[in-house]
Amino acid sequence: MQFTFAQKVWLISLILAVLFIFDRLLKKLGNVYKNPYIAFGIPLQGRWLIFLITIILLIILLGLIRFYKQKDIWLFTSLGLIFCGALSNLIDRIYS
Repeated sequence: MQFTFAQKVWLISLILAVLFIFDRLLKKLGNVYKNPYIAFGIPLQGRWLIFLITIILLIILLGLIRFYKQKDIWLFTSLGLIFCGALSNLIDRIYS
């Protein structure tokens, strides 16, 4: 069975949504380690500064996803996974 490119994008988007929900559920059920720093343990102080940087990066990622959606399915998938992880981390920071 061959999928069209648009069908692949929809399928991958659905899988990303399911993985995002699964990630959120696991964090609710488990005892999650809270990392007060940003990537690689870089000590950046200020909750609002981290929040702002994350929002900016999510907007950039969303732009890249929209640009590469029609060009490269693997890059679209990779950027989608990064976006879902960053969004989940942003939600963790909001509610912690």
